[in-house]
Amino acid sequence: APRKILLLSDDAKKLARSPSPPRHKPTSVLYITHLVRPFTVQQLKNLLLRTGTIADNGFWIDKIKSKCYVEYTTEDAAVETRHALHGVRWPTSNPKTLVVEFASHDDLIMAQALAEEPDVPRKSEPLNMVEGWVADQARIKERNRRNTVREWDVGKPEHPDEALDIEELKLKEKREQERKMRKERHHRSPTPEAEPPVRKARRKEEDAPAKLLDDLFRKTKTSPCIYWLPLTQEQIAVKEEIRRQHMAEHERRMAELKKAEQARRDRDRRNRK
Repeated sequence: APRKILLLSDDAKKLARSPSPPRHKPTSVLYITHLVRPFTVQQLKNLLLRTGTIADNGFWIDKIKSKCYVEYTTEDAAVETRHALHGVRWPTSNPKTLVVEFASHDDLIMAQALAEEPDVPRKSEPLNMVEGWVADQARIKERNRRNTVREWDVGKPEHPDEALDIEELKLKEKREQERKMRKERHHRSPTPEAEPPVRKARRKEEDAPAKLLDDLFRKTKTSPCIYWLPLTQEQIAVKEEIRRQHMAEHERRMAELKKAEQARRDRDRRNRK
């Protein structure tokens, strides 16, 4: 009787069934599908080695680890492996059951050869003649649009970067011309020794640093500051004279008020008599 391996838990032994009949003639090569990760390639190989010895270069699995080919050294080992794995859930988290069918050695070689070929992107072809005609018309329209130059675009560079380069070049030339003109004016201007005295004095006044408020006025220590200046002797004399005039005017008015008050009292006194 063929040897079996334990792939299910003890509680699930009663669910195990005999595998369905194979679709193809038994061979030493098996094609296993419905593989679902997570598992490692080494774990899968260890599972397959339980029922036989894998031939040299007799294993292939796709990139997403959903199907694989395995070739055993004997046909009996392949038959025993199919009997053990077909219709079984592996790994235990796999929602599907494994499908194990016999295959040929040529199928294994072809799968390995296709896996070694580099992925070359292929240009998609139109599905039909109508799509091909539409694509050709679109290319012609785009080419005509590029070749057509509008009136307001005549003389403009094709790319915006070229316009920026031209503007920068013009600006650089303008700066160079201004620098040359300043240099020429400097050579033509008279030397400082030849300048007249009036111009020298004017230049000294222009070069003198501007005076600040702190230099022109005094200020209080509190904030905000109040700027002030002390009076000169002439201003003090003028203010004293104005003050004396105000005092004299005040005394004159007070004397007139007293005189008027005294006259009123005398008049009232005479009226009483």
